[in-house]
Amino acid sequence: MDDVRRSCRYLCGSPGLDVYYPPLAFLLGVGGGLITPLADRFLQKMGIDDAVGAVSVHGIGGLWGILAFGIFASGYPQTVAGAPDTNFLAQLIGAVTMALVGFVPGFLVSMLLKSIGKLRIPEKIEIMGMDKAKVPVRAYPEGHFGTPPRGITEVPFPGE
Repeated sequence: MDDVRRSCRYLCGSPGLDVYYPPLAFLLGVGGGLITPLADRFLQKMGIDDAVGAVSVHGIGGLWGILAFGIFASGYPQTVAGAPDTNFLAQLIGAVTMALVGFVPGFLVSMLLKSIGKLRIPEKIEIMGMDKAKVPVRAYPEGHFGTPPRGITEVPFPGE
């Protein structure tokens, strides 16, 4: 949970770092750090499998950062000549567009993969661990050349 908060603190202030007064950027990051764990718990209660908290941090935290820019930088001029000033409605439209363009295709591809049985690895491999099933090297081999330390039994890799 701390990783989720820590990641979001950087993400929430990013849309306006060139505009915000530093204490405001800090407060926006704190706000995101408070919002994302709540979103993460909500997703877990809904039964959504988000093992690394990516939806909470990048989805909800990013949404907060984008909308906060529309609130706190409203009226700030754009760098492109003739473009309208920053405003909340434009940020909201952009956030909805990004959510639809990112979420809808990903959801459809996930549903397709799930329907043909290719979304998840088999349970046996999940329990064994992907390192042992798919990667032909041992994890973290630094300093472990030769026999394992006394009292530790080495687990053979598939195919050994």
